[in-house]
Amino acid sequence: NRGEMLLCRVGGKVYDLIRGSEARFEPGRAVYTGRIPGLRFRVTVWVPSGSAAKRVELECGNETDSPLEAEFAYYCEPVLGVDRNASRLSAIRGSMYLTAEGGAESCCCDRGAFLSGRWSDHVLAPLPDPCAAVIVPRKLPPKRSEKIPFVLSFGKTPEEAKAAAGRKSRPEE
Repeated sequence: NRGEMLLCRVGGKVYDLIRGSEARFEPGRAVYTGRIPGLRFRVTVWVPSGSAAKRVELECGNETDSPLEAEFAYYCEPVLGVDRNASRLSAIRGSMYLTAEGGAESCCCDRGAFLSGRWSDHVLAPLPDPCAAVIVPRKLPPKRSEKIPFVLSFGKTPEEAKAAAGRKSRPEE
């Protein structure tokens, strides 16, 4: 399934932080760990009990002796089925909410633009081939780590989806 990705762009290259990482599945959460050039990461994914929100916490650490500029993007496709045939309709009627806590600098709704590396294209929906992506740029200090929390939620209405995203909890340790 490539309809949901957590990506990092650093040094002009884009890396999928989940694909190829070490995965550990535990009751109530999944943890993915790995490294890309200059950066180590840990991604913890969980759904709070009774919630309609998925929480994705990225902890990334700069392993170099210099500041590291990177962009992190949480991307998903609004497909409510086994294929993309109804994606345009689900995006129009959907009540999905995608955010980065603490704020995202930009977002992208055009699947073609995003997958072509044009993460800052600001084409407004409805689109024939939509996606949802929030992009968070960071300048990571040398030898330091930072957490970036993302939330994907659903509700009967857009207001309910946004409210579900605001409910906070931690996965059980």
